[in-house]
Amino acid sequence: MISFLKGQVAEAGEGSIVMETGGVGFLIQVPASVLQSVSRGDKAKIYTYMNVTEQDISLYGFLTREDLDMFKKLLTVSGVGPRNALNVISTLGTGTLKMAIFSGDAKSISQTPGVGAKTAQRIILDLKDKVEPDLAGTGMNDISSMETSNINDAILGLEGMGFIRTEIMTAIRKCDVSADTDTEEIIKRVLKVII
Repeated sequence: MISFLKGQVAEAGEGSIVMETGGVGFLIQVPASVLQSVSRGDKAKIYTYMNVTEQDISLYGFLTREDLDMFKKLLTVSGVGPRNALNVISTLGTGTLKMAIFSGDAKSISQTPGVGAKTAQRIILDLKDKVEPDLAGTGMNDISSMETSNINDAILGLEGMGFIRTEIMTAIRKCDVSADTDTEEIIKRVLKVII
C-alpha cells in the first residue's frame, strides 16, 4: 500500500497528475482541489489510496489526510465506487460534504455528476454517524445545540425560498444567533450572509 507520494508534479491534466518520485512517474486521479493547488513543476506531497481490481490498479490522491479519510468513508457506502467518491469530493469539497451529510442535504450531494438522489440519501444514512462537521472558528461546539424551534422554522422558511440546506446551515454558523433569536431575525441575518 502506498500511503503518500512526495515529489515533483511532472504533468497535470484533467482529473489527474503524474507525480515523479525516485525516477518513476505515478499517474494519480485527483479532485479539482488538487489541480487548483499544484501545477507542472511544483513539489508536492499527495496522500494516496490504491484501488485494485481484476482489470486495473489505480491511485487516487489528495492534498490532505482529511480528504483521503472522507474518500475512504465514501467507499464504504454501497454503490459508491472510487470515481463517484472522487467526483463527490471534487464537486463539494470535504467541508461542504460533511455539512451536507450532517444536515441531511441530499440535494447538494446529488448535484455531483453520476450521483443520483438515491445514492445521495444512502451516503447520508451510511455516514451520518461517522462524520462530524468542521465547526472550528464558528463559535459553536455542537451545531445540534443550536437546533431550536426558531432555527428550524428559519431553515424551513429559507428552503421554501429556494436556498439549499447546506448553504443555510453554513450561513447560520456565521451569524450571531442564539436559541432566543426569533425566526424572522434569523432569516434576515442569514440572507445578509448568503446574498
